[in-house]
Amino acid sequence: MFGATYQFVTPPIKAVPGEYDVTLTKVTERNLKGYGVLTFDFVYQDGKKRVPDSFDVFDVTDTSNEVQKRAFNIKMSKIALCFGLSGNFNEETYRSWEGKIGRIVITRTQDGFLTVSDFIPKEEAK
Repeated sequence: MFGATYQFVTPPIKAVPGEYDVTLTKVTERNLKGYGVLTFDFVYQDGKKRVPDSFDVFDVTDTSNEVQKRAFNIKMSKIALCFGLSGNFNEETYRSWEGKIGRIVITRTQDGFLTVSDFIPKEEAK
């Protein structure tokens, strides 16, 4: 019978484009279709559950490609300044990043998807 498993669920609230204070809840290193990815899960400081609720950083795939290395370094440095992160890339460090608070910028892509597009340095977020 069609719809036999249907149960009403409240759809997630979509964030509107803007700046949000968020807390990192989990940082996970994973492999996504052959690419190294660091996924940052977060919750909104105002307690509302919204999407997006995570952002990804892809590792450099070609270590001789200066453009890729520079883009990665800039993005990770912005994230570090935003959340006050330090340390190397390993599980122990990722656990120490959980609970850190920062201000992110959410925008809508040309395709209409909401995405975390920027990270506000702590000294500018005051």
